[in-house]
Amino acid sequence: MKTDIYFYSFYSKGNTISLLPSGDGKYKLLINKENLGEYSNIEEAFTAAVTDTTKVSWSMGTLTDLNIPGDIEGWEKKLFASFQRLRPA
Repeated sequence: MKTDIYFYSFYSKGNTISLLPSGDGKYKLLINKENLGEYSNIEEAFTAAVTDTTKVSWSMGTLTDLNIPGDIEGWEKKLFASFQRLRPA
């Protein structure tokens, strides 16, 4: 069985917004490497980015100024890690 884990990025006005896996299904929300909090899953991190309801305020303004798309399909998706179980446990 193979498991792929992805991270997501969106580029806007010279800024990079990223949803990065941090273990146990959790995701960190980063903007230009500034950590805006860890969330229990990808949906929670994505919603925080789109609605600007992050756990930590962005030091450069508000995320709503960046026109972040409300559909994750508008973000760039890249492979973060891939795992394959070689034999039964």
